[in-house]
Amino acid sequence: MVVIILSGAVSAQITSRVSQRFRQLTRTTQWGQVAALPLKFNTHHPQGLVKIGETFFLSSVEVTEAPKRFAQSQNGLDRDAGTGVGHLFKFDNQGNLIADLTVGEGAIYHPGGMDYDGTSLWLPIAEYRPHSRSIVYRVNPTTMKATEVLRYADHLGGIVHNVDAHTLHAVSWGSRNFYR
Repeated sequence: MVVIILSGAVSAQITSRVSQRFRQLTRTTQWGQVAALPLKFNTHHPQGLVKIGETFFLSSVEVTEAPKRFAQSQNGLDRDAGTGVGHLFKFDNQGNLIADLTVGEGAIYHPGGMDYDGTSLWLPIAEYRPHSRSIVYRVNPTTMKATEVLRYADHLGGIVHNVDAHTLHAVSWGSRNFYR
């Protein structure tokens, strides 16, 4: 997982350098661990990570009943939704849990990769299956209050907020589709 945090007047210059270096990555790029932070709580199945100052935010899915594949496709779906709980964890730089926000509703419990735009966290929650449904939330990182922004008829597995263009960009399950 790569975490890139940008802020302040130098963000455009840093973005350009990061973009240039990112384009040099290949499947054979060697990665090395530079730090570790043991977490003092159950993270279940992590999906996205954002750091704001000394505070971290981790989206995660707790699967209570795994989705089961259908013998034949049903309404374009290859499996049932299973059951679970979506989490947005807030923790400090010592690995201590500060808050656990439950996100999603019913079959929509799978959080994805998220973004921070300098004000809000943007978090997609979807059914745990491709070609399904999603809810996108804007979350206040201080209060951990989630506000529903939109619903979409596909599994959105990651999202970014382009603050210059005032647009959201998302990717579907398996990066099959990109949305704006």
